[in-house]
Amino acid sequence: MKMMLNKPLAVVVFGLMMLTGRGGLLNGKTLENKNTNLSSEDAKFPAFESPHLKTKIKGLVFSNIEVENFRNGESNHEGRLEFDTERFQDFEAEFELRARTKESEVNVREALINRKLSKGWRLEFGYGKKIFGLESELGRRERLTVERSPIYRRLEVFTYNAREGYIRLYRELNRDKDRSGFSMIAGQSEADSTNLIGSFHFALSDDWTSYTYLLMQSRKIQEGRQANGALAQAFAWQQTAHSVQFEVHAGTDPDESELLSLTSDDKKIYYGAVTSQYAYRWRTDDYEAWEPLTQLSYINLDFEEPGYNTVQALLGINYYLLPLKLALNVEMIGTTSRLDTSARAYDESNARFEASFEF
Repeated sequence: MKMMLNKPLAVVVFGLMMLTGRGGLLNGKTLENKNTNLSSEDAKFPAFESPHLKTKIKGLVFSNIEVENFRNGESNHEGRLEFDTERFQDFEAEFELRARTKESEVNVREALINRKLSKGWRLEFGYGKKIFGLESELGRRERLTVERSPIYRRLEVFTYNAREGYIRLYRELNRDKDRSGFSMIAGQSEADSTNLIGSFHFALSDDWTSYTYLLMQSRKIQEGRQANGALAQAFAWQQTAHSVQFEVHAGTDPDESELLSLTSDDKKIYYGAVTSQYAYRWRTDDYEAWEPLTQLSYINLDFEEPGYNTVQALLGINYYLLPLKLALNVEMIGTTSRLDTSARAYDESNARFEASFEF
């Protein structure tokens, strides 16, 4: 299979090889200083053996069947491997690979180096997925639905949630101390898109948490560069059995704005979205549980045309027999067109079944 590497990732991998690999700077090789009288024994680094060296390998294997528009079905099988390494307690590295039956190559999903700073702050850099919005904050393992909600599928097309090289300064939320968390991300994509993302997390109570995100983007287009922006506000309520998520999004549609810029002067298309989700987890024992859930979404695709929109309703159920998870989602998605806002097409509606296994 073919390995896909981009420029930011190649830099990260090369740096890791230089630091830890054969012939690297930290593998105990002799360093000779020709400008001093040090002997080779004096100039030799001690063996690179840290009592704090920890390596963890995690994996996720899943198979799913998707029936688009409740007519055409297709299956997909995927495997992921994650390597997490901690050295000297202050440095961590993450590397993730993904292989899919739909693709003929192995993709690098993440290649990140993380450095612990003072007072709970951390610095992270490398290649990975930008965090904009609560669903991207949670990630694949924590997400309850098989697929992301419709607004996040659009954000990925906009490259607001795409994978790219970035540097991130952050402090995780700590409910026992100041009850807040911060994050600042600066990233550059291969398509010459520069992104700045700031986020603020605050624990409103023991059960409620607020998540606020701001994104600014400078994107290369045919006529030069385009400035885009987006806001997201989310609230999450979590108890032993109940889970509620509510999100509001608003921002620039970069694709339609670029098309419009070819015929008018700097006019932008703005979208808005609301999505909510509720789940109830009924445990039968420590390893087994049933989890019915529902999700509702509304996306206004153009503020100037309220009739141009997408609505979504999802019903699902998850069954856990750890480490196995079975999920069934039935999703109705209806979208109007800009030319005819009175007719709604449901071509994107689907049913999905997925079996996943973590190790």
